[in-house]
Amino acid sequence: MAFLEQSQHSHRRLGLRALLDQLRANPGAVGKLVDPEVAWRTLADAEQRDPGALADILLYPAVGVWLTRALHYTRPASTGPWRELGYLNNVAAAAAVRCGVPCVIRVPVWHGAVSLPTVGHVRLPGTFPIGSVEVHSAGRESRIQVGTAMSIPLDGTNTAFAAACEHTCTSHGHTLRARLDDQDPYHGFGEPRPPADLADSDAAEWRKVLDEAWDVLALNHPAYAQELAAGLRGLVPIEPDTDTVGASSPAAFGGIRLSANGSATEFAEAMVHEMQHSKLNALLGLVQLTQDDNVRRHLAPWRDDPRPLIGVVHGIYAFTCGVEFWVRHGVLADGTETRRIDFDIAYRRLQVRRAVHTLTSSDRLTPAGMALVDAVSKRLTRCEQAPVDPALSHIVTTLVDDHRALWRLRHARPDTETVAALTAAWLDGAAPPSDLPWQSHIVAEDERRLPANRRNLLRAKAIEPETFAALARRPASLSGTTPRADAALCTGDAENAAQDYRERLRIDPDDTQAWAGLGLALRAQGRAARALLEHPEVTVAVHRRVRALDDRAPDPAALSTWLSAAL
Repeated sequence: MAFLEQSQHSHRRLGLRALLDQLRANPGAVGKLVDPEVAWRTLADAEQRDPGALADILLYPAVGVWLTRALHYTRPASTGPWRELGYLNNVAAAAAVRCGVPCVIRVPVWHGAVSLPTVGHVRLPGTFPIGSVEVHSAGRESRIQVGTAMSIPLDGTNTAFAAACEHTCTSHGHTLRARLDDQDPYHGFGEPRPPADLADSDAAEWRKVLDEAWDVLALNHPAYAQELAAGLRGLVPIEPDTDTVGASSPAAFGGIRLSANGSATEFAEAMVHEMQHSKLNALLGLVQLTQDDNVRRHLAPWRDDPRPLIGVVHGIYAFTCGVEFWVRHGVLADGTETRRIDFDIAYRRLQVRRAVHTLTSSDRLTPAGMALVDAVSKRLTRCEQAPVDPALSHIVTTLVDDHRALWRLRHARPDTETVAALTAAWLDGAAPPSDLPWQSHIVAEDERRLPANRRNLLRAKAIEPETFAALARRPASLSGTTPRADAALCTGDAENAAQDYRERLRIDPDDTQAWAGLGLALRAQGRAARALLEHPEVTVAVHRRVRALDDRAPDPAALSTWLSAAL
């Protein structure tokens, strides 16, 4: 972890130098707010006085996000806002205050607030709608000067200033120190945002869950606790009314955004998961793992949208750590928690195994990338030694195959010549040609979430069998929000499910959920379903073309059986 941190420090220093060079070449980019020479001299003086403090500032996650964006905005033809580039002065001012460099620097105001990374934040009264203020760095007399009307000391004597909040957790010999920051403009790891302003009760709950999560990690997962203690620099609470569990960013090494909506154990696992992304992002600054063109064309079983190859690498690395976490934690669980953990282990390890196969089948991994994937695969193999109940294995296989079919129906575009040849053979009553390339082009244009009806039902079946059984006893009540065919499939009535899906396709031949569901139902009946589950986009395209050329629409089940013979 120390090596990755050092590499990130060097990367930030080089980035600042590149930014200075670009601002020198384009002095009009920031108007009169920033004199890059003054900012640079201030940073240089700060490093002379206290290199450790300056390194702490440069490694702050929000600073990394800002620097990445600033370098983009100084490129030719960029029209980035002056406040974004002006954050350079915020960094310099923070360095001056912490390292004792006497100076006066003007900094931008964001949404009525001034942020000095690792120092703190000043909230200006609403009666001062201004664009910038001066930071006077003068040791203990440092202050924010708002024109001639107001002076706000940075010593905590004025409630307008809030010092950076560092939270400390200590448990079983492991100590975590990380700054909690939802005030900095870059706390969302993207474009600047207003301060989050969590309610006091929500903030207190978030800290409580963090403390409890650290207890879980220190007691049961000491290696991960040690890793987090060494590498975690910033935590950002996620608002409780969002669905996001955790997030990280390539630009925010050591920074994690986390929600406290779940249990302390889930919070702990999310910390572990996101730290793996942070580590891998840092590694990618040193080692090339793929030779991919970064086009989003690959299936990641945990995502509804196509991903670049490196995104799949990220996923297998982070989720394998998650599987290992739950395998270890499952030994300590009982009751409903055991069912949920068993499900998570079985589901995630199958998803990761499928993704590992995608990567090992690719010719776009570098030797370093192949070594990493091989190491992850071996770790996953150890996790796969634990037995899984056959019923649970069936559920997770259904989930993963359903997702793949829906994903391909959404994003895959079949080869037109292959579709034409298969259509002609069908209309001629011949066998499907076996020498055709069943290759499709992946299009990443649709960002909508895939349907989750069956996913939610199957998850309930695995984790909450009593609740699911109650639903199964009254299937009519499912007809409102859950299609009857899905209810039949999930309760094991594959025959009726297949009939219902076929009826839905008679009414709407473009019903993608019915096509995927039919494939699952046919397989459950022991009928040929490979074409529908592995290449559903080809099956649907042939069905559509036959309808256009013949008055009689082919039976979807018969077409699937016929096409599967060619695979």
